[in-house]
Formats: sequence, structure tokens, C-alpha cells
Amino acid sequence: PYFVSYNILDKGLKLLSPLKKDSWKGGETQVIKWIDPGENPITYQVDFSTDGGLNWQTIGTTSGNTKQLNIQVLSINSINGQVRITNRSSGESTLADSLLLLPELNFKLESTCHGIINVNWADVPEIDSFAVLIVNGGKMNLLGTTSDTFFNIRNLSADSVYWISISPIK
Repeated sequence: PYFVSYNILDKGLKLLSPLKKDSWKGGETQVIKWIDPGENPITYQVDFSTDGGLNWQTIGTTSGNTKQLNIQVLSINSINGQVRITNRSSGESTLADSLLLLPELNFKLESTCHGIINVNWADVPEIDSFAVLIVNGGKMNLLGTTSDTFFNIRNLSADSVYWISISPIK
């Protein structure tokens, strides 16, 4: 016995990744993927905007059956990033908007008193607040959020090791 299974795809250009409101960090490699059912192998142009689509920069092209592009994310901050894929034969395009381009957050830890760690970092334009996290029981747990550039962690044991992280929130 055998089974036949099929899936009907609608014709047209569709972006698979990134998705709306994805967060990218500068310097990382990201994969942009799309499908275009019903089209013979052609050329696609991939453009990127950091200002909500006012200005576009071509970051690559593909041809043939290649419908993905690996890119190095720009090291800039933006809450209005967009990726646009254009079928250069038909002119059809699709885009992912509201991409967040987030900075690498470097922070400093200081312990001025027994049981207290002071966490400090630089301000980041366009970021509303920051989440401060700590590893507990093998999982990252939220200690709190702040719109400041510092956070004090209290009631720590001197005989324990702590893993701390900061995450931007937009």
C-alpha cells in the first residue's frame, strides 16, 4: 500500500523569515527565506531599510532555485527595520516590517556591599526599558525591568555563583 499526500500552494511571493517584530542583533548572521510557487527559476533582489522603508539598500541577489540569503546584520540600532524581497521578472515584492535591530549590551557588575551586585550599562537610543535576568534552577528568570541604566540585585549569598543578563525591551 502507498499513500499520496499533497499541499496546494497559492501562487505568489511570500516571505518565510524574518517575521514581523523579529529582533536581530548587530553582527549576527541571519537567514532571509521566501517561497514563490509557480515561478520558474529567476532572479530575486533583497533590500534592507533601517528607517521604515524611506530608504532602501540592496543587500543581495539570488538566481535560479535559490530562495534564501544569509546576511550579516548591520551594527546599528533601529526599531523600524524592514526586509524586502522583489521578483525581478514580475516586479512583485513582499516585506517584513517592524524588525528590531538591537545593540550588543555590554554591562558592568560591581559588588560594593556583601550580598548586593550593582549592574550598570550605557543608554541605548530607541529602547524603552531593560529586563534584568538571573539564572536560577537552570533557567533565566526575570528579576525586574527598568528604564534606567542601572539595577541593584540584593539578598545574594556570598558562597554562590550568579549568572546575570540584560535584555533590551522595545
